[in-house]
Amino acid sequence: MPTLNSLLDSSLPVLHLRISECIVTRKPCMVTTVLGSCISVTLFHAPSGMAGICHAMLPEADTGAKGGMAACRFVDVAVSTILNRFRRCDIKPDALEAKLFGGACSLLASQRLRPEQIKSEAYWNLNVGARNVEVARAMLKREGVRLSSEHVGGEHGRKLFFHTATGDVWLKSLR
Repeated sequence: MPTLNSLLDSSLPVLHLRISECIVTRKPCMVTTVLGSCISVTLFHAPSGMAGICHAMLPEADTGAKGGMAACRFVDVAVSTILNRFRRCDIKPDALEAKLFGGACSLLASQRLRPEQIKSEAYWNLNVGARNVEVARAMLKREGVRLSSEHVGGEHGRKLFFHTATGDVWLKSLR
């Protein structure tokens, strides 16, 4: 497998994925994004070389907010949007490999919380990162998509590099 530095030094196009964006492509490129409590799901279909990635910041959309690519700010809509793009190319969800990243909780790093506080409902309501991860896992499971790896939770953000031609992902911790 090539190294991240060799790929970044190559002529491979680099795309910067921003919050609320989804990318689905068959063109080889390196997609980069920075995650805190937001999550990214990468989807890859090796036989066709088709790949998708989202950068979602909130777990679920209200029923009125489920239109257009801007709705990719919501985990449930982002995952559905990407899966529908694969379906339009006759690629079934169970033929995809998924990876899940992000969902950090900066509250852990910024505040000294006692264990009983972390288990409270109030903490759960504030921990949008954990809720994002939970919704992503549930969506993938419900759709029959195999989750091959994940790097989620914790106190710190991550910088993600996704190679769309191979489905490989590299991470750098942001401390």
